[in-house]
Amino acid sequence: MLDNVKVVLVGTSHSGNIGSAARAMKVMGLSQLVLVDPQCEVDEQTLALAAGAGDIAENATIVSTLDEAVKDCGLVVGSSARSRTLEWPMLEPRECGQKFAVEGQKHPVALVFGRERTGLTNDELQKCHFHVCIPANPEYDVLMEALDIIKAENITFLLAVGGGSVIDGTKFLSAAALTANNAETSIDNFSENLFAAYQLADCDNEDLFYEAYYASINNASSKSSLLSEARSLMLESCEECPSLQIAPLQGIIGYPQVNELSLCSAADTISMLVFNSGECPVENLFMTINFDAGLSYGGFVEDENGKPISEFDTSDPSNPRFLITNMDSAEVYIVYFGVKANCDINPTSTDPVNFDVTYEHSYENTTTGTMTCTGVESEISDYSNGIKVPVLNVLNVSPTTR
Repeated sequence: MLDNVKVVLVGTSHSGNIGSAARAMKVMGLSQLVLVDPQCEVDEQTLALAAGAGDIAENATIVSTLDEAVKDCGLVVGSSARSRTLEWPMLEPRECGQKFAVEGQKHPVALVFGRERTGLTNDELQKCHFHVCIPANPEYDVLMEALDIIKAENITFLLAVGGGSVIDGTKFLSAAALTANNAETSIDNFSENLFAAYQLADCDNEDLFYEAYYASINNASSKSSLLSEARSLMLESCEECPSLQIAPLQGIIGYPQVNELSLCSAADTISMLVFNSGECPVENLFMTINFDAGLSYGGFVEDENGKPISEFDTSDPSNPRFLITNMDSAEVYIVYFGVKANCDINPTSTDPVNFDVTYEHSYENTTTGTMTCTGVESEISDYSNGIKVPVLNVLNVSPTTR
């Protein structure tokens, strides 16, 4: 039955999302992926995020229209999170699964997902037999009840005890209570506005969002102008590629150093700092180490604190490529990777021995959509002083007479 289930992605603009969908499909035993008028190609970012499901992404069927994708399907369900003026039968997620289990025994069925930014058009939704909507976080209602209690009892101190979701909920409550109780604020339904504005925040930087939101309150005269003001302020810092800084840690006490790098011998360790100094997060950061002649990759890479960094392509030891999937604003990686000195390096040369780092990453720009940012850091330190020439010491002694 699972072979009859199609997952249809319409107008996908971020290649990584194709990989993520493929990975989710493989986990669930699905294999029929259809791409309708994709705005990107299946590339290395797709395969990186597919994480073992690259075969599904690479074998995806590509068509021009939704009609082509579902022409053989007896059941088509469109996913939409937005309220529509269309009068159309809606399914709960569990109902959708049950219908697929039954109808999938008879003929192909399709679950259709829309574009990242705009979803499915009304015309596309009308081509579906049913619509399905995944309900919003049920904890939202709980938070609103808590907000009513805070206002009614004039609570002025909140303590978050728990993990990240608890802390995020407490942040929301403190911000909502503060503004909702401000008599000078002319904005109604603060919490509704807050969540609506946050959903518009392509930058996905929580601190920047709150700062922009509060800065816009005094200048906003209506709900719509508040959202516009907040979004404009927030995204000013997110229109350009985030800045990345890459620097060597050679000579810095406390980090592994290249000081025992022997020709034709075992690998030593290079320490390097990678810092996202921009206001916004980046995704799929690919770093290529371009070693000078005589140096090559030593076979290992890791972060000092165990953050995820992996080998992406090490087939060419002189140009290994590493992947950091996500990097938040102001996040720091301390990267350790192996380096070897090849047998043909000239240890007597006075020329510096170093490497360049070229990098690229995905970034969601509010004006142009998903964009690829690139950069290069040249001549990372000089490791010539750490290269040693192995010496064979032979002690001449007279043989023992037996």
